[in-house]
Amino acid sequence: MSQLTQIPLLELDDCIERLSKSSITEIFNESGEEGFRQIETEALHNLDLKSKLIVSTGGGTPVFNDNMEWMIKRGCVVHLQCRPGVLFHRLAPEKPQRPLLRSLSDTELMVFIIDVLKNRLPFYSKAHLEVNAEKTPDEVAKEIINKLKIPLTNF
Repeated sequence: MSQLTQIPLLELDDCIERLSKSSITEIFNESGEEGFRQIETEALHNLDLKSKLIVSTGGGTPVFNDNMEWMIKRGCVVHLQCRPGVLFHRLAPEKPQRPLLRSLSDTELMVFIIDVLKNRLPFYSKAHLEVNAEKTPDEVAKEIINKLKIPLTNF
C-alpha cells in the first residue's frame, strides 16, 4: 500500500525493537507478554503523526492499554479480516519466530486462533473500516485505497 500511495509505512514491531534495543523474542523472554504490551503501547504513543503514515500493528495492539481508542482518535483504523483457517496457514510456518505460538501444536494453534479472534472481535469491530485480507497484498491494498479514496501514485 505504501508503494501505491507513496505514504511511508512503519512497522510497529520495528519501533518496539528500536525503543527497547531488543528483539520481540528477547522482550517476551525477559518481560513476558505484559512487558511487551507496555513497550508496544509506548512505541505506539511515541509515533510522529504530524505527517501521513501507514502503521502496521500486530493483532494484539488494539486490545491492550486502550490502544484502539488511541488509534481511532488519531487516524483511520483498518481491520484486516481473515477466517481462522487462513490465519492458521499464514501463522503455522512462522511459529518458531512467534513467542506466543512457538510451543503450540497445530491443533493448539487452531484453537488459539479461534479463541483470540473471538476475544479480540469487540476491539476490531471498532475499526473505521474492515477489509477482507484473504486476497493478495496488492488486492487488499487497492481495496483499502479505493475505500479511503486515497490517490494512487504508482501501479
